[in-house]
Amino acid sequence: SPQPKTLEYLNFVADKFDLRRDIQFNATVTAAHWHEDSREWEVSVKDGETLKLPDLVMSPGRVIHGLVVDGRTGEPIQGAVAMHSKAEAARRWVRLAEGGDPTVTDKAGRFTLDEAEEGATTLYVVSEQRGMVEVAVKAGEDQVKVAMETPGKLEGRVVDAAGKPVPVAMVFLEQVGVSGPKTSALSEVSGVYRLEQPRGRYRVWAPSMERLLERPEKAVEVELRSGETTHLDVVQGP
Repeated sequence: SPQPKTLEYLNFVADKFDLRRDIQFNATVTAAHWHEDSREWEVSVKDGETLKLPDLVMSPGRVIHGLVVDGRTGEPIQGAVAMHSKAEAARRWVRLAEGGDPTVTDKAGRFTLDEAEEGATTLYVVSEQRGMVEVAVKAGEDQVKVAMETPGKLEGRVVDAAGKPVPVAMVFLEQVGVSGPKTSALSEVSGVYRLEQPRGRYRVWAPSMERLLERPEKAVEVELRSGETTHLDVVQGP
């Protein structure tokens, strides 16, 4: 249910069963200890108060549910990462395995992010092929929809100096002026390769196996545009 409906229901329950006298807001818990002998919790609050309770229910705090889609087609995006911190989000997608993490979008493009700040806050959603989106979340909002830019596609063949296709060649793509990991792809038996990246200007090269780890002195530069396919044949280096 939307947040206003949920709040209305909770207020109704609190009034009907006279629960407000047992509710304390704006209390930050600093410690909680379980005492086996008395079978109760000893809870310390930031203002110095100590409470003894038979039960303690721990909550992850504010939970935000999100849906990530392609801004052009509306199709759900799988494998995008949602985080509170821009730097943390950028690190996560580099080596993140699919599945098992609620902050990674599933096949339906959905994610769950807990421990969000109360009030207005900002989330960051990042995808290797689509870049990063900064999402402003209003106070009290617990459902967000994020539209990410359609990536640009780069397709072509890897060929040798004579123009013949080169199978199983490594093609590297690196954004000009942006520090970060390179993207790579292997060419097919026909020499065809395919890559997807956010719009921007990139350096492209296809080194020989002997110089696979070397950075080229020169590389072809190409401009990728959102939602468009750019065709480029790459001559394999020496």
